[in-house]
Amino acid sequence: MIDFKKLKDLYAFLESIEDSILANSPVFKLYNLKSGNKWLMVWSTILSSRTTDKAMMKVLPVLASKFSEPKDVLGSDLQELEELFRPLGFYRSKARMFLDFNKTIVEKYGGILPRSLEELTKLPGIGLKVASIILNDLFGEGYIGVDTHVFRILNRVGVVRAGTPDRMWRILHTESVRERLTTKIYLNLNRYLVAFGQTICKHHPYCHMCDFRDKCSYYRSL
Repeated sequence: MIDFKKLKDLYAFLESIEDSILANSPVFKLYNLKSGNKWLMVWSTILSSRTTDKAMMKVLPVLASKFSEPKDVLGSDLQELEELFRPLGFYRSKARMFLDFNKTIVEKYGGILPRSLEELTKLPGIGLKVASIILNDLFGEGYIGVDTHVFRILNRVGVVRAGTPDRMWRILHTESVRERLTTKIYLNLNRYLVAFGQTICKHHPYCHMCDFRDKCSYYRSL
């Protein structure tokens, strides 16, 4: 179900190219842009579905200039939010979700972000992936958000075989798996794999550029 040796080898490889190839990826640039700003990190994560990190980087500076915390969002004009989010995919639905999310945070949680997976996934716009990334990036709790890059790459190289992202998430977070993987892997794997997927292991991968190819199930099957 999961190849632990290959996962650890893949992580070591990604760590070795962090300061060269991965550092130039959109996700690393986006992470640096929102780092240190709690609510900007949360908002960008819930808005990131079905959009690119490059598009998100256009929106974040404007978002940061308008709002500092959820209560600032209440009473915002929906059409103005739609215009702000226009560079993003599905900007109209995201504008409504953004309003609903911040209203819920203020009215139900007193402006304080919940810190449990169960409570986070009750909020508008938050599923397993988003909740995992928030818990990981904001609270350092060690969850792996399984997005399209994580799902594609771990299946492709032969680390985890799973038919859906939710199934992969559940495999990676079972107690037996957690006992065998380091906290460092949980904290960094999502960002590393997203960066790897944006630069080398794309939908149509650049296998000739990849020094992990000899251990990759996909490459060895070509």
